[in-house]
Amino acid sequence: MKNNKDWEKWAAIFALISSIIAVIGLFFAGKEIHQTKRWNMLNFTFTYLPSPLEIAELEDEFNKIMDFWKRKDELNLSEVRALLDEMEDSDKYELFKKYKYESWNDDIQEKWCMCGRKLKLYLSLLERYCGAINCGVADNEVSESLYGFRFKTHYRKLLPFIKKNEGNKR
Repeated sequence: MKNNKDWEKWAAIFALISSIIAVIGLFFAGKEIHQTKRWNMLNFTFTYLPSPLEIAELEDEFNKIMDFWKRKDELNLSEVRALLDEMEDSDKYELFKKYKYESWNDDIQEKWCMCGRKLKLYLSLLERYCGAINCGVADNEVSESLYGFRFKTHYRKLLPFIKKNEGNKR
């Protein structure tokens, strides 16, 4: 009988130790899942975030047409209409004066229109990326530290274009 009680005692100790090991295993599994999720978010952030070179190339093209870097103010109505290829004669005159073109020709108008098309693509890219951040797929803190200021500044400068373009979709 004594052997039977020893066996029950050892079985209870084994069950207790097994339970403790299982709880510790669950803790580490949960921690691993959390770390994997964090790693996947960081990986997505750096993989799908537009590279600085791509963004710089686009912004340089915008800068050639509309002084994107130097400007502190948002786009005016004439610039927005030029970007959307909806220019009126008064817009041509205003842009001619503001940017000190030697003469106005269709080539200048085409450059503004092409810039507008690229600007739409650029904003779509940023919108998709912001959607990924909002859904929790991309890491918010890393994205904010990498491009937060740039995105906020661009949004402020381009808000009239965004609003007008939004109105054209409906």
